[in-house]
Amino acid sequence: MRERVFDDVLVREAQVLLDEVTYPIMMHQVIDDRSRRNDPLVNNLFVTHKELKAAAAAQVSSPVVVTESAGAPSNGSDLQIGAIKVLKEGYGFIRPDGGGQNIFFFHAEVTNSDFNDLVVGDKVGYALGSNDKGPCAIQATKQ
Repeated sequence: MRERVFDDVLVREAQVLLDEVTYPIMMHQVIDDRSRRNDPLVNNLFVTHKELKAAAAAQVSSPVVVTESAGAPSNGSDLQIGAIKVLKEGYGFIRPDGGGQNIFFFHAEVTNSDFNDLVVGDKVGYALGSNDKGPCAIQATKQ
């Protein structure tokens, strides 16, 4: 039995309700229908690459703690400059212009361009932070 009566109220199983209120639709037909090109329901089905990057930048994808550099002022002017030395899938290393050890960075920390657009030798600005493995670059921006 798919329907029951409790206290004079008709109760139906979930599948019965789903059969009544839904119907199959081929989404590609709705999306490709040029007459619905300006329909907000269709346009809001997808997120643009730009919106996706902004959302990813807003999320903390790797546990990073911001630290002050030795001798750097704490007024927000601690942006450091370096060049990309190594790029791997999803991460890379920056060679600081002032010398010292290479700094690790995660792809989600690149804020003003796509990680895949970076090439070895590009100049980047970054703030110094740290994760569980040591120092890392955060908020990296292509210069």
